[in-house]
Amino acid sequence: MKKILLLIVILVALILLFILKKADSGVVWSSYTNTNQGFEIKVPSGTRVETPVGQDPKSHSYEATFYLSNSEFRLRKNMNDELTPRFPSEKFCQSSTTTTLGGYVFSSHLFSQVEQGEVGGPCPDLVKNEHTVDVSVCMASDGKAYPWKIDRDRDEPAIVCENQDNYYNFALLCNGDTWSGIDGQKACAQLFNKLVSTFKLLQ
Repeated sequence: MKKILLLIVILVALILLFILKKADSGVVWSSYTNTNQGFEIKVPSGTRVETPVGQDPKSHSYEATFYLSNSEFRLRKNMNDELTPRFPSEKFCQSSTTTTLGGYVFSSHLFSQVEQGEVGGPCPDLVKNEHTVDVSVCMASDGKAYPWKIDRDRDEPAIVCENQDNYYNFALLCNGDTWSGIDGQKACAQLFNKLVSTFKLLQ
């Protein structure tokens, strides 16, 4: 029995490794640096970056969308009144996952499009080809990340960080045949974790 369980664990590990290699196959990553906002992140070469029209490049609040192949990665800074995660466009389920940034492991939201089941409920074995992953963090000037809190004493609840540190929200939308099923869901989460793990503040 133990040998069978061991074989299953090894098989699952090999499948995950194959998915990760497939997602990275032939992809060259390069650094995107924003000196106005004081951060750097690595993205696949050829990624297009767009910001809202009229946004001040040096504004305290900032938003940018990185258009990758079959996915969109959104970065928001100090948009503390945006409490709702990014959801798939249709009926969705929710899975648990983790994301590591700045030396801290965070719980992150992972949503997948489904045909049946309770909206927001646990994901079944069959999911469709649209997934979103979302995590929010506070980050000190030394690059250390930590969990945020909600200030409920305001007219509208808002996210707050300690010592006027900056608040960041990262969200990835994966959509298309590349992301079909549970394998696509896992590949989307792995891509998200890789993107977020490369984010760092300029010193």
